[in-house]
Amino acid sequence: FWKGYKCKIISDINYLGYFFLPFFLFNKKYNISFTSNIYLNSILSILRKCKFFDVNKILIRESTNYYKRFKGFQLLKYSFFHKIGYKYSDTVIFQTNEMKSYFDKNLQLLNPLKIVLPNPIEKDKIKSMSQLQTDIIEKEYFICLGRLIYDKGFDILINAYSKIDSLPNLYIFGSGIEYNNLK
Repeated sequence: FWKGYKCKIISDINYLGYFFLPFFLFNKKYNISFTSNIYLNSILSILRKCKFFDVNKILIRESTNYYKRFKGFQLLKYSFFHKIGYKYSDTVIFQTNEMKSYFDKNLQLLNPLKIVLPNPIEKDKIKSMSQLQTDIIEKEYFICLGRLIYDKGFDILINAYSKIDSLPNLYIFGSGIEYNNLK
């Protein structure tokens, strides 16, 4: 799908990076923008509307049901970003129908195409696999699952965990670019 497209992956953007983003994007042409961060989703859509970001299609992935998870100022902040930015995107991809319904109910300003693409995780398969026998024999242990990338902070977890004597063993399951640094 991406063959032939000019593709740049920008990660580890911090708040200062949001300030410099318009200068980075200005006067460049892109075919597709795909983001999955509420701030980037909104900022890129607004930059496009203001002609600072020349892109044919903006696809946004929304993976958090903000209206169910947050309240008060946090919810107000996220609602603000949804309302000002998402209406200038072309497509919003939701993980669940429930999440899409909350957005439809709370943000009537959303006018792009809305698609539901569920997570590819098979819950029944995970439940059945959890019944399998393993060679982990401890009765108590901590398990952590995730992509082994710097942003997840596994190094901080390992460091903190190593300083406490009376905790059960820690098992970390995952793969990613930080694997060799964490083992």
